[in-house]
Amino acid sequence: MKLVHPDFFCSMEFVENQIETVIIESPQILSAYFSELQNQIEGTGEGQWRLSEKGELLQIDKNCNMLLNPFQLDLNNRKIVTALYNMIDKEVKNSELLLEWNRIFPILAERLECLLQAIDYRFSYVDKLELKDFLKFMNVRYQDESVCFFEKLLDYIRLTHEILKIKLFVLVNFKPFLTNEQMVYLHEQNCYVKYQILLVEGYDMSNRRIPGERVTIIDKDGCVIQ
Repeated sequence: MKLVHPDFFCSMEFVENQIETVIIESPQILSAYFSELQNQIEGTGEGQWRLSEKGELLQIDKNCNMLLNPFQLDLNNRKIVTALYNMIDKEVKNSELLLEWNRIFPILAERLECLLQAIDYRFSYVDKLELKDFLKFMNVRYQDESVCFFEKLLDYIRLTHEILKIKLFVLVNFKPFLTNEQMVYLHEQNCYVKYQILLVEGYDMSNRRIPGERVTIIDKDGCVIQ
């Protein structure tokens, strides 16, 4: 897998069992290029970043996720919850649970009719309730059981990889918040689950390099050091 930009100072090629780290010493370079990447991921703007795998161009907004704040990881953001509802809906429709759902709705409708008859007004309501609408009404969410930031980070990456099929996670300035032991464990999970990680740092932390990490430094003058 490759992440490239025609004007960026180097291309990033991801290989199995390796974490890519890019240290960008210029705040202007860091903010300019990676705010552009974030806009492409969120679908709020155009950009020139391109993500590819085995020569095939991938949609950045569907295959890449950028994390900017280690303490604001939302396990129930809109994309994850929507994908969760779609997954449950598909699972029910492809199993005998569909018969159970089709049995439940008439009972709900009958109870509703009884409630409305107690009020002296005329009402109308839908005669068929979609399962996804019911899940939304019941506010079905993932239960966050993480006890620390690092556990939540692992849960977030696992969920977005499994549910949203995200292939590349870009973590910006996360290294100061991670111990070396946590970095090693994150790398082990990366090797086991087969997603890719790009660490983007604003200053040189190559003294905390772990096995399996490749570091590229872009200095203030735009020179590339690998």
